[in-house]
Amino acid sequence: MPKLELIETGVLMGTRKLHYADLIKTAVSSAPSSGLNIQQIRVRVAVLDKVEAVEAEIKAQGKKAKNGTKVYLDLTHDELTALKASVDVTKWTIVHRDILKFVDTLDDVMKTPV
Repeated sequence: MPKLELIETGVLMGTRKLHYADLIKTAVSSAPSSGLNIQQIRVRVAVLDKVEAVEAEIKAQGKKAKNGTKVYLDLTHDELTALKASVDVTKWTIVHRDILKFVDTLDDVMKTPV
């Protein structure tokens, strides 16, 4: 299964730095103006469920998870493809190099053999 490391970015939302998980949730939660069919919604919800599960696991581990422990999001090929499609059509409201880094990282993960 393709793995995407969930790291903290330098993108600030108020006083909090956003993580890749936040960027994923933003992209996957936004539907294109043409809408989504039920299967597309199911795949996007599966991605959101996995992100939320990883976030809950990190919260449960507390500081231990924040001290250099790498956290990965395991996605199926269909989930990764849906995430990539979502990211590609997302209209970002912030200009920051870490958003580009996130997109480039996602592109690299897409190229990883399954």
